[in-house]
Amino acid sequence: MSDSGDVVIARAVDAPDVAAVKRLFLDYAGWLGVDLCFQNFAEEMATFPAFYEAIWLARAGGAPAGAVGLKDLGHGACEMKRLYVTEAHRGLSIGRRPCDEMLAYAAAAGYQIMRLDTLDRLASAIALYRDLGFVETESYYDNPEKGVIYMALEIDPPRMRAAD
Repeated sequence: MSDSGDVVIARAVDAPDVAAVKRLFLDYAGWLGVDLCFQNFAEEMATFPAFYEAIWLARAGGAPAGAVGLKDLGHGACEMKRLYVTEAHRGLSIGRRPCDEMLAYAAAAGYQIMRLDTLDRLASAIALYRDLGFVETESYYDNPEKGVIYMALEIDPPRMRAAD
């Protein structure tokens, strides 16, 4: 968990936090304006959070401000899914912080690569992903949408601290 001022980032594990992430992911789907049926979004929401290995919630002043999920793809790969920050909280670097937490988690869990997809019209998200070290890569699944950008990040294993 990380805390900076009145913004708190934590894995969502209790029922209220899981419900808040689900609401944010539903808001994300509406905001995105893309029919996510090709990703089985309805089933994902019906069984939420079973689709994810872990989910993170950002709260600002106690209110849900953003969320992101990590999906296991197998073979040492994982996927960043549904990064979303509410309109009221955009521009405050709230999106980066759960990503940092997720990357640390992925490294500790032994993942070797994190993948994601985004749309070319989401310039601020693309800038964030590049700043985190993601680079454009080949498609890793069928996506019928136009303007999809696939990105990947090789994950460095966590470094052990030397004994003092």
